[in-house]
Amino acid sequence: MTDEDEDVLLALSRINIDSGTFALGVLNNSISREEQIAFGYRLVDLADAIRQRALRTAGLVIDGCVREDTSAL
Repeated sequence: MTDEDEDVLLALSRINIDSGTFALGVLNNSISREEQIAFGYRLVDLADAIRQRALRTAGLVIDGCVREDTSAL
């Protein structure tokens, strides 16, 4: 895992934590216009980071094989 991967995961975790508060603010109309815009920009930045990561890792192949586990049968 790269530092950039960790940054994406950390940002995703923070968005996930803050999404509940944002949704509640929208539902009870207590979130300001500026807070909504700021949250939207955070989502855009995260989406761009995920997109950039996908473009960097496109076509990567992991070598290995799949082994059938018959012990659970």
